[in-house]
Amino acid sequence: MTVSTRKMRGPYPRVVIAIAFAGVAACSPVATEVGLDGTLTILEPRHDFSVHRLSDDWLIVGAIKKHPPTVESADNQLHLSLASGGQPYALIKRLRARLLATPFLAWNWSLTGVVSPKHPVQITIGFADTEASGRRLSFRNIFGRKLPAFSRTLVITWGDSALRRGTLEVRRKGRDGRPAAVYVERGGRENLGRWWRAAVDLSALYAKAWPGLDMSKTRIVFAGIVMTAGARSATAKISALRLSR
Repeated sequence: MTVSTRKMRGPYPRVVIAIAFAGVAACSPVATEVGLDGTLTILEPRHDFSVHRLSDDWLIVGAIKKHPPTVESADNQLHLSLASGGQPYALIKRLRARLLATPFLAWNWSLTGVVSPKHPVQITIGFADTEASGRRLSFRNIFGRKLPAFSRTLVITWGDSALRRGTLEVRRKGRDGRPAAVYVERGGRENLGRWWRAAVDLSALYAKAWPGLDMSKTRIVFAGIVMTAGARSATAKISALRLSR
């Protein structure tokens, strides 16, 4: 795994700012918690899925109404199908989990379209740690729901080359003033159009991106899918996005 602290290229630093606006938290929002089995399901598509019927722990931001996700089936497995549409949007779920208690993130995905230099679909995780104390900057979506206060973010992407798999780029300060990191889980145009099973250790990535920070109190406060502004032909199929210990 390669760690770089050079300035990140690409659209990520502007994603959250571009698709949301500042808000003031008025009450404690709903957040999904870890189950008794030690797992937390972020996304598990169902036949009756609709962006208009999501529970209150979900945030829908940006141009998602123009290209709403749909649920499809392949090999007896349901998955969420998302199209780029050329404009950014996000489907984010508020969570309440300790990083060290549920460090493993797993999912299945299949992507198509242009990758230059990264595919427009991104899996985004927000962390809150002791440094977040007193920094209650929140964001809310077009329906008025708030994004939890966070300290730093990790973005998981698909790179333009299979050789970039496992690389981790770190930016000390993003557009919102918080540290951000991008991890290339897989890459290469030759690998598009196939289903891949993915699993990452978020605690290991966190430690490599921000060495020296105490993770004992770090919480995962949101996670979800961000579609940056990209080629209209780009699509993503994702299923079974889960945290576990």
